[in-house]
Amino acid sequence: LWVGGLVLAGHLADLCKRSNDEFRGKTVMELGSGISALPTIISAQLGPSRCLATDYTKEIVDITAVNIKKALSGQLTSVAASEVLDWNDVVNGGVVGTTVPHQDVLLFADAVYTVEMGTLLASCIDGLLGPGGQVLGVLSYRRVGSAEFVRTLSQLGFVAQEIAVDPAVTDAIEDGSILWHEALSKQELKGIIEGLPAAGCVLVCWRRRWFDAPDDTVKIWDRLSTALAEAENNISLSEGFEIWE
Repeated sequence: LWVGGLVLAGHLADLCKRSNDEFRGKTVMELGSGISALPTIISAQLGPSRCLATDYTKEIVDITAVNIKKALSGQLTSVAASEVLDWNDVVNGGVVGTTVPHQDVLLFADAVYTVEMGTLLASCIDGLLGPGGQVLGVLSYRRVGSAEFVRTLSQLGFVAQEIAVDPAVTDAIEDGSILWHEALSKQELKGIIEGLPAAGCVLVCWRRRWFDAPDDTVKIWDRLSTALAEAENNISLSEGFEIWE
């Protein structure tokens, strides 16, 4: 389990506790869900008309479908599903509006690993998001491509609003208590989480730009760029291997 997915899932769980109607009756799609699809599973409990976890191979989405069915019960199992989606098909193939409908809400976390993926994801979001829609995403400060994603989405006409993550969520991620298994200790569960610390993530909501809309893009881009540059400066080479200090 990647830390960004837990940050996003924790935020969505908070929305559930507040009886939030933000997703009610809307279509929700998670991009690059992986096999756990925790944000999709929790979003299904916020009253959407449809909640879809997507990734780029059938092997991944088949396992995701099993996990969704295990996690949800009753009518919710008919709301959530998983499907294959190649971002290149969205950007280049003209599938949106035909085989893939526009979405009201797009979710992603820990989905960017390279500069190319950052620009591709931004273009995919631009093609998928319907009028009045929103994007909720989590980016890592040390992931190559995160800053490029933020910049590209801004160039495509989106504004960003950073969302403060509840400290209780980050604390629960850090000590492993956000997960539960009767046979595993908190320390063992913490070992399952990749990409810690949770403080190395930023939660952001994007919408299409409107007149005089507040925009945190520059602030977020500066922090992502600075953090990655500092991390790169701390790389030392030893016998041909890169070591992050």
